[in-house]
Amino acid sequence: MQDINEQIFSRLTNPNNNDVLPPGWFPETVEVEFNSEIEAKEALQRVKEVALVVAKTKKSRKDWPHALEWKNILPKWLLNTFHPEYTKEELNLIRRNIRRNKQGAPQWTLDGWSLFFNEKVWEWWGGKVEYNKLILEILVDGHPFGIYELKHLLELCGAKSIKVIN
Repeated sequence: MQDINEQIFSRLTNPNNNDVLPPGWFPETVEVEFNSEIEAKEALQRVKEVALVVAKTKKSRKDWPHALEWKNILPKWLLNTFHPEYTKEELNLIRRNIRRNKQGAPQWTLDGWSLFFNEKVWEWWGGKVEYNKLILEILVDGHPFGIYELKHLLELCGAKSIKVIN
């Protein structure tokens, strides 16, 4: 039996693959609404592009790349969206402002996003477009689960709403 990384890579490169769910993983559906079918199709390609890069990276190496290494691996369109790394003073100010409800969460940095992606509890299983909606099939390793880094990726693609459907 293939390990999960091999299986995910296989499904990304051959979407018609009828793999059996890997043991210990559970299917979930994420429904994402866009302004148009064209936007939904473009988002599907972009999410697959990033998922494939991550799957190739996991498959080919034992250690997780540092932020500087990701700059050479991730697509440029994604890299251009990250906030520069925060200084210690900026982080302290952000924390104080969040505690005082003066600001929401800070913008994602490449380092922060890549760390979340390394610790993610979901894996790609499939995706399709239905009109202006992108329907993603993901696998999770337990409940509850978070998809923060996936939501960020979908929001970058123009998502109007994102919801997990059971």
